[in-house]
Amino acid sequence: MYVTLKNSQQVVATADLVDGLYWLWTTQRSANVTTSGNSGADLHVRKGHAPVEALRRMITTNMIKDVRVTLNSGGETARRGCRQGKMVQKPFPSNRDKRSYNKSELLQLDICGLMENDSLGGSKYLLLIIDEASGV
Repeated sequence: MYVTLKNSQQVVATADLVDGLYWLWTTQRSANVTTSGNSGADLHVRKGHAPVEALRRMITTNMIKDVRVTLNSGGETARRGCRQGKMVQKPFPSNRDKRSYNKSELLQLDICGLMENDSLGGSKYLLLIIDEASGV
């Protein structure tokens, strides 16, 4: 099979039918010379948003080779999304005036059911009872 351009008869590719599939025959292309322009932001993203200090350690210990990048801790690598992702929320304040209860004075009840399968004892519902005083 020949693949041609729509408005001309120029053949741009050839394909063979093999086991019900068309195999497109193309020439293998490769780049013999490449250049790379790494920035601090690119390195930060490629290494999973690692902190600048960790990136510096990787460069100085030759874990990352042939890198000529200046890393600024407050510069372009300190992106808004990266800073927000590392934020930690303070814990909720504890309720200091929570009164202590005697055994069986306050019970938390939860019922679940109708269950799809019966229990070994033949029950169709689950009743959960928690005592506030003991937590059991």
